Amino acid sequence: MFQLFNEDDIVIQVLNQPGTSQPDSSENESQNKESDGTVSVKRVTNQQAEEAVNVLLDYIEQRESSDLIDILNLRKIRQTIKKDQRILSQTKVTDFFSKA
Repeated sequence: MFQLFNEDDIVIQVLNQPGTSQPDSSENESQNKESDGTVSVKRVTNQQAEEAVNVLLDYIEQRESSDLIDILNLRKIRQTIKKDQRILSQTKVTDFFSKA
């Protein structure tokens, strides 16, 4: 009646659904590497994170049922991302001369 699936079986079932694209060989290699217990994490850049937060903020602001707390939290997240960008950006040599 019911089948119990482990995580690998669920992934296989989802990938074999009609309308889903099959992973190419490079994705198969990364999946094989993950099967040995290591987890591959895709790095997200600060720019990508800021763009995502901006889109989400635009969406929340245009909704009639949006909550002010949600908007303020997203703005705080955006400020944190911008702060991280300033910290991580390399100082140019000319910046030292223009500050004097």
